[in-house]
Amino acid sequence: MAATQPATDSPDQSLVELDAQANAAYQAGAFESASKLFIELYERTDDANYLYNLSVCYDRLDRLQDAVDTLSKYAEESPDHDREAVAAKLRGFEIRLETAEREGETSDQRAGDASPDDATPAISTEPTDDDTAAAGRSMPLDITGGVALGLGITGVAVGIGLGVTSNGHKDSVESGCVAAEAGLLCVTARAM
Repeated sequence: MAATQPATDSPDQSLVELDAQANAAYQAGAFESASKLFIELYERTDDANYLYNLSVCYDRLDRLQDAVDTLSKYAEESPDHDREAVAAKLRGFEIRLETAEREGETSDQRAGDASPDDATPAISTEPTDDDTAAAGRSMPLDITGGVALGLGITGVAVGIGLGVTSNGHKDSVESGCVAAEAGLLCVTARAM
């Protein structure tokens, strides 16, 4: 999700430049730098949209408690926000935070491990199809693919077997034929 563009009421060129720097840092994956710039922009403008952007940066930095606190503050200060979307995002942060705490890793420990301005996005904690398959749980497409592969192999084996059999039968039929100008002349004896 890209950072939103807060509306700046001030024609102050330095704010426009600072906003551009913050968004460029976010797009480059330099979430630590972007978060600092969004904090400065919020402090200078009191525009709650910068809080939303800051919460997204904290999410990318895996600083979940900071993301929860900042998004909650955004919800308080922005009366026209999408309440359902923000509530869902907050609940997602809280679930991930609870999971991390149950596993013995707090957001402060994760934040200490994060290197500032790492240009690569944070690794998602959401399970992927690869994680599910690696854990031994089969995906529906894996089963379908296995069945299709099995049927394909069976079909090839049957085709080879029939081909070998018919080629052998052809050789036995041709052994009783005589070469003629028009091709092979085969006489079949009828049993009476």
